[in-house]
Amino acid sequence: MEKSTKRVNSYLKMVLWMAGGGALGAIIGGGSVFLSGGIHGVFQNLTDWLKGNTIVILGILLVISLILSIFCYTKIEGIVRMSKENEDDEIQDKFDQTFDFWGNIGLAGTSVIIYLSMAAYAFQMYRNMKSVKELLISSGIFLFIVIVCGFYQVAAIKQIRRKEPLKQGDAADRNFEKIWLSSCDEGEKKIIFEAGYKAFSITRIFLLVATLIAMLGETFFDGGLTAVVLLTACNIFMTLVYTYFSIKLGK
Repeated sequence: MEKSTKRVNSYLKMVLWMAGGGALGAIIGGGSVFLSGGIHGVFQNLTDWLKGNTIVILGILLVISLILSIFCYTKIEGIVRMSKENEDDEIQDKFDQTFDFWGNIGLAGTSVIIYLSMAAYAFQMYRNMKSVKELLISSGIFLFIVIVCGFYQVAAIKQIRRKEPLKQGDAADRNFEKIWLSSCDEGEKKIIFEAGYKAFSITRIFLLVATLIAMLGETFFDGGLTAVVLLTACNIFMTLVYTYFSIKLGK
């Protein structure tokens, strides 16, 4: 009898979720009909602004990537140095937590910057291809950003390996994730697996919402840059969620 009640409740919940999703879709669809002109104008102005300021945006991202990379690298170097000078177990635990925190911030931050740079560069590519000079400048800045962030991520992995000699793998290797995971202990693997599963669960909901937005993309973006914006948002969101749970579970 109890099992039957649980089944009914589960089915009822599913129906309510579907009804709620249908109601939300109807609200969004109806709102887009009445507000399509105003919303289209706002997004069109935003798109034009992004296209016209791509070089400035990429320049800002380049400065941020340099500051973030240098700060996180020097911060972790200081932690490693203090860790070697002090062998107290209790203080070592604090050093380890701080080391992991800034390592995650640096790796996640540089990844987010790469995703944002790709999106900004895409707006430049959609402009008039006759602007060869602007295209070359933006291409150079974008390439420099990728190099800075990529070099930092390689250096960050080397820092971790210096602190934990049992770790294996080079960030530039094609099968780095597999080698790195095999060298982690059981506690580290547990954190990675739990963080990955939570990121997957939350991102799955996020992607459903993104799919609804894609269905209305023609109204908001004229269907041109919808995929670029959504893929960038998905990548950033997944990276931030994974980093959050890695730090939280690591404590």
